[in-house]
Amino acid sequence: MGLPEDEAINVFDKRVYREAVDADWQRSAAMDIQVIPTYVAGERRLAGFQSVEALKGLVRPS
Repeated sequence: MGLPEDEAINVFDKRVYREAVDADWQRSAAMDIQVIPTYVAGERRLAGFQSVEALKGLVRPS
């Protein structure tokens, strides 16, 4: 993917994105998201892996 190995190891070892990850966990808890992936569009959501048609329906409801 183009990320040098030493930089990738640094990200994990020093927890470079810890605050962003913690914020994501807090947001998902506040939204009662319990499944990964969960797709959210406004007030609507789909949990788990979905077909392309289901995702289209989420963003373009009929």
